[in-house]
Amino acid sequence: LTFSPVLHGCIRISGGSDLRLTRKRRRENEEDLPALEELGARTDQHRKTPPEKNIERIVFGGYEIQCWYYSPYRLKHKAVERLFVCENCLLYTADRRRYACHSANECHRRTPPGDAIYEESDIKVYEVFGALEKFYCQRLCLLAKLFIDHKTLCFDVENFIFYLLCEKDSEGVHIAAMFSKEMYSANNLACIMTLPCYQRKGYGNLMIQLSYEMSKRAKYPGTPERPFSDLGEISYKKYWLWVLLEFFDSTAMRKVSCFLIQVIFTTMHIKD
Repeated sequence: LTFSPVLHGCIRISGGSDLRLTRKRRRENEEDLPALEELGARTDQHRKTPPEKNIERIVFGGYEIQCWYYSPYRLKHKAVERLFVCENCLLYTADRRRYACHSANECHRRTPPGDAIYEESDIKVYEVFGALEKFYCQRLCLLAKLFIDHKTLCFDVENFIFYLLCEKDSEGVHIAAMFSKEMYSANNLACIMTLPCYQRKGYGNLMIQLSYEMSKRAKYPGTPERPFSDLGEISYKKYWLWVLLEFFDSTAMRKVSCFLIQVIFTTMHIKD
């Protein structure tokens, strides 16, 4: 692996149909379970006072990414300089050789699990149920926690649905962003995250729009879970501003003689 200059906190790396889990991978998952439950309890302890960052950078897909926050990964040491995360199955290791071996010989996954629910040009969105893909979703949450300050869900994933926005190219699909939604909840979005190397591409707006569209099709008024993370609040303010500007510029709006701002806020479930 060779590394290119830093770009927006990420270093571009140059270089080099889903199958059922092998017995070896099943055994690894079973070995992980007690540690994941223990880490879940540790996460509860850290909710009030988030601990210091324990991972400096991750190697993920074609990038080396600077981490922002602590995430309760199962590590041999309290802190590591670099963690390698497989972008296909999200298996992680601090051992560069094990990562290379896994990528070359062991990982047979080429797309996220679940169904593709949206596709447009070079973008594809997958829907993954935590109850069906527990270990994958737990690792996804660990990855997201590196970039979300107050995220607390990392292990109790069974009641959540995860939506992964991926970029497509000649080499396959690459996770760029994600959001989660709690099942049987009036909230249409629990948390949202775009990896630093894929930011400034409008993926946040697209995921928020998708969450509202799903609420619309389910025929219930959806609203995001609160409180927002810092970046989540920024993303929603940008989205709501865009929606209001589109509405004011619409043909329907030109036929309206007067309206109340409060009515718009109530209809869109905008708070604060």
